[in-house]
Amino acid sequence: MQILENTNKEKPVIILDCDTHSNQLADPILYEIAFKLCPVPLIVIKDSVILDCNSSAARLMDGGDIQSIIGKNILDFISPDMHEIAQSR
Repeated sequence: MQILENTNKEKPVIILDCDTHSNQLADPILYEIAFKLCPVPLIVIKDSVILDCNSSAARLMDGGDIQSIIGKNILDFISPDMHEIAQSR
């Protein structure tokens, strides 16, 4: 799992990029609690597709509807002039 940094200091977002070898977590219940309650926007992606996000990310990206975000391409939420930089990370 790779953590991608965000350069926007006003609206920090942590994006977790899952690779094919690290999709199991040691304690999924603890992960789920920490993930959902974290005040920092968290987004889990694989191959640029959003697999999960917490409510903080949903509020930032789509006004609060997590289900409307899951399955979309992360680039849908990034300014087109930043796509090349985002794809290189």
